[in-house]
Amino acid sequence: MGKSTLKGFIVFASMMFMVACAPKGPTQSLPAFSPAKINAANDVSKVDNFVVVMDASSSMSDLCRGTSKYALATELVSRMNQTIPELRQKSGLQAFGLNKSMSTKLQYGITTYSSADFGTALKKVTDVGGNTPMAKAIDAVGMDLDQAKGKTAVIIVSDGLQTFGNAISATQALKDKFGSSLCIYPVLVGNADAGMILMKKIADIGGCGTFSKEEALISSAGMAAFVKEVFLTKKSAHLDTDNDGIINDNDLCPDTPAGVVVALNGCPLDTDQDGVYDYMDKCPGTPLSARVNAQGCWFLGSLLFDFNKTDIKPEGFGELNGVVEILKKNPAMTIVLQGHTDNIGSADYNQKLSLKRAHFAKDYLVNRGVSSGRISCEGYGYSQPVATNTTDFGRSLNRRVTIKPEK
Repeated sequence: MGKSTLKGFIVFASMMFMVACAPKGPTQSLPAFSPAKINAANDVSKVDNFVVVMDASSSMSDLCRGTSKYALATELVSRMNQTIPELRQKSGLQAFGLNKSMSTKLQYGITTYSSADFGTALKKVTDVGGNTPMAKAIDAVGMDLDQAKGKTAVIIVSDGLQTFGNAISATQALKDKFGSSLCIYPVLVGNADAGMILMKKIADIGGCGTFSKEEALISSAGMAAFVKEVFLTKKSAHLDTDNDGIINDNDLCPDTPAGVVVALNGCPLDTDQDGVYDYMDKCPGTPLSARVNAQGCWFLGSLLFDFNKTDIKPEGFGELNGVVEILKKNPAMTIVLQGHTDNIGSADYNQKLSLKRAHFAKDYLVNRGVSSGRISCEGYGYSQPVATNTTDFGRSLNRRVTIKPEK
């Protein structure tokens, strides 16, 4: 072997040894760890909720610095869990892969954060393998957070080597759903170029979060800096983050949108007390105890009909009995019952069918003591669907009667 060839071989071998996650090589011990002590007197929680998304797919079994990437990921999340102060945040742990095709599971939460309980849940995630349904896990996070209020951080720990679904589209949908209240912090385990590109794109979509590498966070100092960035902000007696005139210490809703009128507790007004803030309420003046949808409109969720039928199903009787009670408590109130159909059949036939459904509901109320003059009926046929008409289930939701108070 010539000197130049030998020299080239030595340089190549040295470069291979320095690769962060070569498939083979000596195990490198992790830096010693002692969780940073967070002074709660000086810091307050920056987030109201956080969810950790763990990759437990087959590629996480590959070696990184002589240890499986999943072992590194688990240790990273464990160290993070030991560092985060318990400040009554809501938290969750979502894992995907789990040695099953397209599997994702909420291992912990969504519940008030407990370091001990979170750590116990993390230790139970031992099945590593299967496909990489990162997109499905991100979609699941969106559902997990349906009832969440305030600021949310999503920490995704993965090698970024997805094999199923479109994680970019799923991330964009999640961001569109929660807007500026949600920040995403992807943490890359390993050094795969494709994984880095994906995780950086996810961070870009999140906007207010940052991309990190596992090896930068695994030390005590690195983890302390990460936790402070994601979870904490300095306490200030006069800080008013949402500029609503209520300082943070007294503000129960510290992320109120600009221009929204708030009460003394910092929360937007809810004049009709239906659980939907006035600035989001498309049906102000809903009577007390009425069931409402996300838009604050009176909602008869069980008043559905079989195909081409006008008979009220048994489960609809309870809804209508509730309407009777509300009308008794509001004797000056009048209502409009609005019938709807799916899109099977002609427009003219469905308009007549929808009106008949409204009248059947009216007859039920009248038979239980409500004055006929307080109820008017309208039929909209299939012009106002609330679900797709391309499936049986969607059409079943469109065959309905809705209600609107007049006074």
